[in-house]
Amino acid sequence: TPEIGEVVFGLMDDGLSVVQVARKLNVSRSTIYKWAEDNSEFSDTLTRAREASEAFWEYKFTAMMQSRASDSSGRSSNTEKHTG
Repeated sequence: TPEIGEVVFGLMDDGLSVVQVARKLNVSRSTIYKWAEDNSEFSDTLTRAREASEAFWEYKFTAMMQSRASDSSGRSSNTEKHTG
C-alpha cells in the first residue's frame, strides 16, 4: 500500500537498512522484497528508499572525514605553535 511505502521510505531516508525496516515492521526482509515484486509502485519506492539510505550514510561519512581532516590540521597547527 502507499502508506507502507511512505513508512519504508521515511525510515530508510533516516539511514535504516531493509533489514532494520523489516524488523521495525515486524516482517522479514523477504516479505519486503515480495511486496516489491508484487507491486511496481512499491518497488520504485523501495529503490528510491535504498538510494536515500545510501546517500544518508555517504553524507555521514563525508562529514566525519571532513571533521577528522579539520581536527588533524588543527592539531598540527597547535603542535607547531608549542614546538616552534
